[in-house]
Amino acid sequence: MKNLLLLLALVVLSTSAFAQKKTKTLEEEVQGMEQDYSLNKRGLVDDFMQLTGEQATSFWNVYDAYETERQALGRKKFDLLVDYAANYESLTPEKADELINATFASNKAYDELKMKYYSKVKEVLGAVEAARFIQFENYLQSVVQGEIQDELPFIGEMKKANKKKK
Repeated sequence: MKNLLLLLALVVLSTSAFAQKKTKTLEEEVQGMEQDYSLNKRGLVDDFMQLTGEQATSFWNVYDAYETERQALGRKKFDLLVDYAANYESLTPEKADELINATFASNKAYDELKMKYYSKVKEVLGAVEAARFIQFENYLQSVVQGEIQDELPFIGEMKKANKKKK
């Protein structure tokens, strides 16, 4: 599972190098990797939830709707990371404020999405299974976010590195 999540993190990071030159080829590549991640994620969720019969059918209908919305939020988060990568070396106070407020909004949107779909999954599977699903989603998102955070430079980090070189 860690390899799959690391792949997603690498996708985000590899594209940050091209932050200023987002080409159609890169866009197609990213879409392909997003599709691969979604398929692999579905398998992980299937293994984790272990649902059968009518429960499985009902859950997967809700899950597919959830994934559609989550992917849209994921794309916005990806674009935010690309924006950060393009600007962190010369970050202005205005850009820093814009990026952090966009991050707050992104995190809030993810939480609202999970709350919305907790209720929907609870309707078809009950509270315990819905909580398990959200717990697993939180785990996957935390692992991916941790991998990304490990690779992203902190604000001012490049300036410190450049000063040491001189």
